[in-house]
Amino acid sequence: MQLKKGICVIVLAGSMLISACGKQEQQYAKLEEKQQENEVEVVQADTQETKQGENSLQQENSAGEKTVPGIICWGDSLTYGHNGEGVSYPAVLEEKLKENIGEIPVVNMGACGENSITIAGRSGGIPYVTAEAVTIPAGTEAVEMSIVSSGGKEVNPSYYTDVGINECTIAGVSGTLSIQKVGKKGSKYFFTRNEAGKEVYVPAGIGIRTEAAQNYKDYLSIVFIGTNGGYDSLEELIAQQDAIISSRIANTEKYLIVGITYGNAEGMADYDNAMYEHYGEKYFCLRSYLSVFGMGDAGLTPTEEDLQCMQEGMVPASLRSDEVHFSPKGYEVVGNAIYEKLVSLGYFETEEQTVRRGDSFVFTKKLGAGISIGNTLDAYGKGEYEDILDYETSWYNPQITPELFQLIKESGFETVRIPVTWQEHLNEDGTIDPKWLARVKEVVDYAYENKLYVIINVHHDQWYYPSYENLYQAKNMVGILWKQIAECFKDYDEHLIFEGLNEPRLVGTEIEWGNGTNEAYLVINELNQCFIDTVRDTGGENVKRYLMITTYRSGGQTEMLEALSIPEDEHILLSVHSYAPYSFAQDEDGTTSWSETNAESVEAINYDFECLEAFIQEKNVPVVLTEFGAVDKENAKDREAWCEYFVGKAKRAGIPYIWWDNNYPAYPNEGYAILDRWNNEVAYPEILEILTDQ
Repeated sequence: MQLKKGICVIVLAGSMLISACGKQEQQYAKLEEKQQENEVEVVQADTQETKQGENSLQQENSAGEKTVPGIICWGDSLTYGHNGEGVSYPAVLEEKLKENIGEIPVVNMGACGENSITIAGRSGGIPYVTAEAVTIPAGTEAVEMSIVSSGGKEVNPSYYTDVGINECTIAGVSGTLSIQKVGKKGSKYFFTRNEAGKEVYVPAGIGIRTEAAQNYKDYLSIVFIGTNGGYDSLEELIAQQDAIISSRIANTEKYLIVGITYGNAEGMADYDNAMYEHYGEKYFCLRSYLSVFGMGDAGLTPTEEDLQCMQEGMVPASLRSDEVHFSPKGYEVVGNAIYEKLVSLGYFETEEQTVRRGDSFVFTKKLGAGISIGNTLDAYGKGEYEDILDYETSWYNPQITPELFQLIKESGFETVRIPVTWQEHLNEDGTIDPKWLARVKEVVDYAYENKLYVIINVHHDQWYYPSYENLYQAKNMVGILWKQIAECFKDYDEHLIFEGLNEPRLVGTEIEWGNGTNEAYLVINELNQCFIDTVRDTGGENVKRYLMITTYRSGGQTEMLEALSIPEDEHILLSVHSYAPYSFAQDEDGTTSWSETNAESVEAINYDFECLEAFIQEKNVPVVLTEFGAVDKENAKDREAWCEYFVGKAKRAGIPYIWWDNNYPAYPNEGYAILDRWNNEVAYPEILEILTDQ
């Protein structure tokens, strides 16, 4: 069929025409009528306008950008800054960036009252389309039109706030989309073209390109939606968020999803878990953050109502202006918190940073052979004692003495690890009992007097359970506890090493001693970084002190090592443990025999060291075996052969090693010891000789 030039332009939407609101038959009839009158020219519409986003979240940035040209904040009234008295989180964020990073524009795309699908439409991720056929007049008079999302959902843009819509483009015609409110919630939409031209007949299903969809295409997206509904399932909400992110043509790997802030921890658990599972560290659980850190960030003293909110994992009342919106102070806290989150994600690096750790490898050589003083300062769970120091002996070991450190030094050890459990010795606000901290300091001084390197840690504390739900509570405790420890020892030189966490794992689950989960990996990475930041911020020698991070359950196998995020710090070490093979080294009911010529005996050991050597090579981070050992089963010769093989592997890999010693004789079980602390003498000299080359 040949169509001739006429006075009207018809725009066909291709396949979109068929799916749009069931109006195709009437449109075809009208089209045929106009064709017969020789009044039309048909121009195919660009159906790209109706696609759900122009990119994929997996698409790499076209130029591999390292810089962020701008930030666009998608959201509703919480982004707009309702009740903020002129304060909004985007404005706070822009000022924070200006102070610390540089001039990076932040665009506030917050529209009050809008639901998630409407916001996705404004972005162009799930575009608005014409719900019914409409003819755009040749003149600049307004024409009424109905709009829906490209998926057919109801949308209601600009009802309270006109942002990111105009000027828009429909079928190649630029103009303004305006709203006329009808009743409390109803609305009519009108399109007014900017300049007179040819009349344009627009079928249903033609995309409406908003101002926001056409601009800011390389800006980093912050998406804070969902408070007002607009989705029927969490999967649909996630798809809408993905579409918003994908609506940009660059920096699509740099984004932040900000979590809904209403409700409490229990009620929002499914939502939080779904967001963490899909977005990982790029999901910011703002509700949980504010429940833990909000009042402190605001410099406010919690009221009784605030404390109740915090206990339930809710946003404190003092940070809100009503049940939904923040107060001016609340918006300020949110803006600062989002800034810190973006920085932690590394979004503002302008050039590749090379962290030099050559000195760290030199340092680890000094550590040599080491030994732990286990089951002593790390004892817990025995109830209340008249004297806090009775905890030290509650696991049936003697009090630590200066003579023990003399024995350790004389035995040829260069390093001593002092495990410490703190949870039994904290006041309600997290303050360490001064008597307990003084005792830990006294024991560290014993090591210094003998010129030993000494490691102190957080050993059996239960508050760092690595789950999404516990993330911000755990980060809070890392900050509270390590700030006090670091302040206490800030003038001690490099002989003192801090180990942030010991064997963080999913205690009590079937996978407690397995390889962990992505959830646990993410939380542990955040806790490691929080530990580093907290210690460095205390100044003094802590600015350059060697700090130990760790993996899930302090495991040294590939899956856990690959999941570890390495902080950009020149003075970090990785702490790992190995009791391989389990049946011989750790299982008291396991095999008593071990032989280098037996493949099963060496397989697990070889694998562990292969993983660790590959990690060192790839990540350029020194490794320290802060725990290893083999339980005594009256099999001295086999233990000695095992130890010689294990230590040989460690030496060839350049990895310092620390024997787990829980005193001889062990009570009631797990006899790893080679030292007899009761009599201050060596219990197993043959193993000691292998460890220290004496």
